[in-house]
Amino acid sequence: MISSPLIIELPKLKKVVSKSNVRRLLRTLNESDRLDFSILGLTGCVLFGEVSQSSEHRTEIEIEGECLGYVLSDRPMPEVAALLVYCIRQDAQEKGLANEALSKYEEINFLYDLSKTLMLCRTIPEVVQIAMYESRKLISATGGSIVLFNAEQNILETVASWGDVPQALQPMPLGTGIQGSIFSTGKAEIVNNVPEDIRYVPASPSVQSLMCAPLVSRQGTLGIVNLFHSRPFFYTANELKLLVMLAEQTGMVLENLMLQAARPLVSPSPQGELQQRLIQIQAQLEQMAEPHVSEGADSTSAASDVTRQLMQMTEVNRSLVQALQQSLGIQDADS
Repeated sequence: MISSPLIIELPKLKKVVSKSNVRRLLRTLNESDRLDFSILGLTGCVLFGEVSQSSEHRTEIEIEGECLGYVLSDRPMPEVAALLVYCIRQDAQEKGLANEALSKYEEINFLYDLSKTLMLCRTIPEVVQIAMYESRKLISATGGSIVLFNAEQNILETVASWGDVPQALQPMPLGTGIQGSIFSTGKAEIVNNVPEDIRYVPASPSVQSLMCAPLVSRQGTLGIVNLFHSRPFFYTANELKLLVMLAEQTGMVLENLMLQAARPLVSPSPQGELQQRLIQIQAQLEQMAEPHVSEGADSTSAASDVTRQLMQMTEVNRSLVQALQQSLGIQDADS
């Protein structure tokens, strides 16, 4: 499963102060300016320095209204507190960049593996089952479904599902309900409070949170991938992004399979046409292998029959030569 959505959490003060570069900086500051200060955690534990009897002032180390600890000294020291705030923010930023790089790497691997798996599918049911399995493995949900557009009946038809699929996700006319709206717009959506959505069609079992991504092709929207929770759940933009990536890959493979089903898988090649012509010519030659003379015919008519058959054989031979010339890319000298 791909990492959870990127949330930059502020590291604990103890973790930042324990880093060697930060301790070296604090030590240099303490010695160069002959400052007498110590760093305390929220519980009063000493994180840096030694507490002296003259240390009466506590300067809060505060970020976004949250107090992480104190600078204890004989006078206020906002500059030391500001330095620690800066170190904490830098550490959080570095961690965030590392998480973002990891997330990108996992997304690329996911797309590669998904594409490789889908390209091995030879039928539409295979594709939708793989897509359903991958979406279930990828994102938290209590159920899901894939619906495809049925042009003959003008409805969205469920072709794969798992969990308790509500009636609201069963086949319905276009433009009806949340999924009908998403099919029309072709835009993925998160609905974290389904019953309050004006497009919601009440159903049993009820759905509290829903995430939908359209199966988009070059020809238009083919269907929708749905994931839902029967309990209140907060889907995130990052999870929607993953579902959209899955839907895009699935849509491309579905489109290719639909196009193949609508036309011959392989267009006739010049070699194939040549082979067909040679088979026809061979059949004609076998038919003319022996001159046929009608019974009771006089010598003049018999000679005419033989002459006509010879002319036909000559025409067949000319066709054979032309076919071979076309195959070899040789132009006729008479052309």
